[in-house]
Amino acid sequence: MNESVSNAMVLTIVIIVIGVSCGITLFSLGYSKTYKIKNKIIDIIEKHGTYNDSTVRDEIEAYLRSANYSSEANYTGGDGACPAMDGVAAINTLRNYRYCVYKHQTVKGDYYTVKAYQTYNFPLIGDIIKVRYSITGDTQVLLELQP
Repeated sequence: MNESVSNAMVLTIVIIVIGVSCGITLFSLGYSKTYKIKNKIIDIIEKHGTYNDSTVRDEIEAYLRSANYSSEANYTGGDGACPAMDGVAAINTLRNYRYCVYKHQTVKGDYYTVKAYQTYNFPLIGDIIKVRYSITGDTQVLLELQP
């Protein structure tokens, strides 16, 4: 009887270790995907020199669609939909994908802050527990071309 309790205890520990390691792996994969998406949005904005252009927004949307970034169609609010950051309101009005863009003005020029989100929905308990985190990054200072 003593050996069966010991074997059950070892099996429980093995199952817990496997579950925790799978969770860490899934979290790191989601984090790296969100990090790449944030960097690509920054690259697109830096390539065009602005975010206030429909071609930039279309290119970002096309990339997010091709990267299978989780879309939240017609996301209108709740859960802090693009909250103000350091007193600056978000300038993106797209709501098909969950990311925020903020424009900061400095003496040297303007730069943008991009915030991309990753959300984990768990089956059965998804309404109770939602894990959402954001990754933030800045563009370089973009100098406006004077005509």
